[in-house]
Amino acid sequence: MPNERPGTEQEIFSHEELIAAFSIERMQKPGAIFSTDKLEWVNKEHIKRLPEPELLRLISERLPKSLTELPGYTIERLKVIQPLITERITNFSQVSIMAATGELDYFFTPPIYKAAQLLWKGEGDLASIAPHVDQTISILEQESETEWTAEQLKALLWDYATEKGRGQVLWPIRFALSGRDRSPDPFQLAEILGKNETLIRLRLAKELINHAQ
Repeated sequence: MPNERPGTEQEIFSHEELIAAFSIERMQKPGAIFSTDKLEWVNKEHIKRLPEPELLRLISERLPKSLTELPGYTIERLKVIQPLITERITNFSQVSIMAATGELDYFFTPPIYKAAQLLWKGEGDLASIAPHVDQTISILEQESETEWTAEQLKALLWDYATEKGRGQVLWPIRFALSGRDRSPDPFQLAEILGKNETLIRLRLAKELINHAQ
C-alpha cells in the first residue's frame, strides 16, 4: 500500500482487508519508494499464509518432469519437504530454479558423488572415516521405524560424534544422504528419507569408500 498509512502497525493485508483499510485522506504527498527487499518480505509473508493444499499445488506446478518422474518422487514426500522449500523462497519462480539446479533431486533419488567428497573439509583419508560410517550404520540399524525422528537420531549419534569429532562423523552422513555441500542437517535428512532409504544410502557410501581405498 504505497504512500498510504492505515493508522495501525499492520503491514500484510488480504485483498479484502486492503480495500477496507484504504482511505484517500491518508494518502501522503511524497512519492512512494520502491524497495525490492520489502517486496520480497511481503511475498514471503503471503506465501506463509497460504493454505497447505494451495501451497503444495503452487510448488508442484513448478517442478519439471525430470524431477517428478524420478523413481522416489511421491506427493507424500513433497508434502514432507514443502516446509524446507517455502523456508527458502520469496516467490514461486525460485522453486523452478531450485529444481533445475538439482537442489531437490536427492529427496527422491540417491545422489551420485565421489568418495573423496565424504571427507570433512577434504581433509584426512577415507580409511579414517570408514569406521564412522560403519558405526553409524550399526547404530541406526537398531532403531525402530516408529522412533525414527530427527530428535531421536540425534540422541543416538550425538555422543559418538562428539567423541570422535562431529565433522568427521556427521559430514559423511550428510553428504551420503544428499550429495551436496549445503543441505538440511543429517538427522532431519534421515527422518525425511526414512530408515530404509537412509541405510541404503549409507551402505552405498560404505561400498564407495571400500572401492576407493
